[in-house]
Amino acid sequence: MSIRWKLLAVLLVISLIPLLFNSWFDQRVTSQAGRELGKLNRQILMEGAKRNLIMMVGDYATIIRRERELLELLLHVQAENVERALAAPKADPGQVYFDENFDFRRKLPQGVIFSTEHFHRETDKVSIPLEVSYLAQSFRLAPGVEVKSVARDVARLSAVLPTYRYLERQHPNLIFWQTTSLENGLQSAYPAHGNYPQGYDHREKEWYIRAGESGSLVWTPPRMDDFTSQIILTISQPVEGPGGDFAGVTSIDVPLPALLQSTKLPSEWSAAMRSLIVDLSFYPDSDELGLRIIADYSNQSQVGPRPRPEGLGWLKGSDKWQQEAMIQEMIAGRSGVVQMAFQGRESLWAFGPVDGGRTYLVYIMPHDEIVSEADAAEQYVLERTSEQLRATGLTLLVVVVIVALLSFIGSRTITRPIQDLLAAARRISEGDLEARTEIKTKDELAELGRSFNDMVPKLQDQMQLRQSLNLAMEVQQNLLPGTPPQIKGFQVAGRSIYSDQTGGDYYDFLYLNGGESNCLGVAIGDVTGHGIAAALLMTTARAMVRSLACGPGGMAEMMSVVNQRLTDDTYAGRFMTLFYLVIDVDRRSFHWVASGHDPAVVYDPARDSFEELGGADIPLGINPDWKFKEFSRSDWSPGQIIVLGTDGIWESRNPQGEMFGKEALNRIIRDSADGSAEELIGAITLALTEFRQERVQMDDVTVVVIKVQDPEET
Repeated sequence: MSIRWKLLAVLLVISLIPLLFNSWFDQRVTSQAGRELGKLNRQILMEGAKRNLIMMVGDYATIIRRERELLELLLHVQAENVERALAAPKADPGQVYFDENFDFRRKLPQGVIFSTEHFHRETDKVSIPLEVSYLAQSFRLAPGVEVKSVARDVARLSAVLPTYRYLERQHPNLIFWQTTSLENGLQSAYPAHGNYPQGYDHREKEWYIRAGESGSLVWTPPRMDDFTSQIILTISQPVEGPGGDFAGVTSIDVPLPALLQSTKLPSEWSAAMRSLIVDLSFYPDSDELGLRIIADYSNQSQVGPRPRPEGLGWLKGSDKWQQEAMIQEMIAGRSGVVQMAFQGRESLWAFGPVDGGRTYLVYIMPHDEIVSEADAAEQYVLERTSEQLRATGLTLLVVVVIVALLSFIGSRTITRPIQDLLAAARRISEGDLEARTEIKTKDELAELGRSFNDMVPKLQDQMQLRQSLNLAMEVQQNLLPGTPPQIKGFQVAGRSIYSDQTGGDYYDFLYLNGGESNCLGVAIGDVTGHGIAAALLMTTARAMVRSLACGPGGMAEMMSVVNQRLTDDTYAGRFMTLFYLVIDVDRRSFHWVASGHDPAVVYDPARDSFEELGGADIPLGINPDWKFKEFSRSDWSPGQIIVLGTDGIWESRNPQGEMFGKEALNRIIRDSADGSAEELIGAITLALTEFRQERVQMDDVTVVVIKVQDPEET
């Protein structure tokens, strides 16, 4: 027998037995790998979903908080104009309209339309638009009140119409009704309308009573609108008469869906996710708390559903104890994510407060929708394994021919491409990214060679991207002050710690008038989000502040210019808060403008007291026409400490989801008051690190400390 045939026989024996074993083993290993891959992918997808849901709830809370602050600001403006109108000695009422004009359709004001926002519910399924006029306000008299007894106040309140109209035009999506309700029984409403319930008396309403008793601005929990049966939130504030006595209450009603219009579900989840609004209520005839559904936003159009006051039933999970734990978290006012079955499907439940009280937004996402990609991948692997088994039988039939050919071709044909791949891999490991391999065979080795060649440019791109990010981080860090400023009578220090390679926090020290003046500008800001986009907006704002700080005009004018330019250059949803403080060393006075930023904290060790330096202005990049206000103060004494920071400090969370809070920050300031400004910053950052433990820093942290000293001792 020739060597060729002996080689053929040996190859057949050597190949067939391993082939059979390998077929069985590969099938087992591949099936196991498919199951393990599916399990791992499911875990990854679940963790990602939890993070996304937590971020959604957190972002939602931020949006709600800022919209609440905006509404409170609008109500303050409205209240000031109402009090100014009530104090006017005489007023020309012009044409006056009452609710009866609408109810009896006589002498209607101009501009009466069927509103696309205000619907009156006739039945559970039928709602009709309400007739309103945005060109007028309407007056209503409580039962038993005569027109002649309130005629003067009717004339005075007629002057408030321009204020109503201006505020509504600026924020049409947030404002539903604007009213001023006086203790003498007179009420004005904008837009003008009728459809009052029989015997309606505003003085008996919760929002009126609570504002009058508290003497300050109050939020009333979600309730049914008296005129449209829609769910609204009411923000109300007492107003004073000319003599300083209680005259009544002015209020703004907000449709509940308006506070949720900025929340968007991920496109891949929107079809399967339940998006609900619930409130904590007692079950009928029971003292047990439950979750009453007042709005269901699942699978709805962009307009959204109209919530019903009587609710849409009760939200219940499969695990009573788990739901009770979630309710306890809601009672405490916290957000969170729990795992609990819903309608027979294991799901993730994410919840966050809507109004800071008993109303919550709840997202419910089924597990199987989250892990559907992992299930599909596992099924694909198993199907491919079955196909491989069928192909094995055919392979055995042709293996003899293949082995015979291999015996003539020789081993070099097989080993040569592998050696080429190995050599190229070694060159890359030594840093030669130009290494390539050329395999001219028409088999899997050739495909492997092409994949290898395609991999190298991608590796180069990744390295270049990493280098670019490192360079961006280095550039941004260089924009921050390198050393603290040296000014007589004050210690000043600052520090910024980013959560990504680049961030949106910013602080700066500016020697005004070329460094020859005895004034120092201190700026600290926070851009929404973090990363490259936030860093670019921060850099733009820094350049604007530096270019305008030494120019003519006051601080408020400078901030208005920065605001106008940022509003023109940024898209909706991108804005920044900025606290700009100027220290006049000679006069030992402080001047500041707070553009939506949290107030500065002032601690006086001599009195062991805390106070704040703040303002009521909005963040930069929202309203280009906003007029900012400058504040000043000169009653400073040695030892006092001023701390400016971003919300990354007090909103830092530990592994249990608890926030660091401003009270903890105040304790650190008090305990470290004897140290230098730099030592106080070190104490704050160390406390944050210990508080977070192993939890990743989620937001940028920036802090600036100013310590007042005796100018004769420095």
